Amino acid sequence: METMLSVFGMLRCPLCLFRIERVGEEMRCVSDDCQGDFPIVNGIPVLLNEEESVFSIDDYVSGRATTVGTGKTSRF
Repeated sequence: METMLSVFGMLRCPLCLFRIERVGEEMRCVSDDCQGDFPIVNGIPVLLNEEESVFSIDDYVSGRATTVGTGKTSRF
């Protein structure tokens, strides 16, 4: 658990690059100008700048598929 807390301390806001802190079940930017909020899903912070991503935070919160599998029938 201590290692996880030290890793959380290294994370930065994807919007403004300021420090973020854990507040309950989300991460929150400490910058007064930004104040971005990011959920923690299954113990993993979802740190996305939605304006620059093909994914949305809701994709992860809702459990939508966000990866493409090659499957066992791949011809490569």
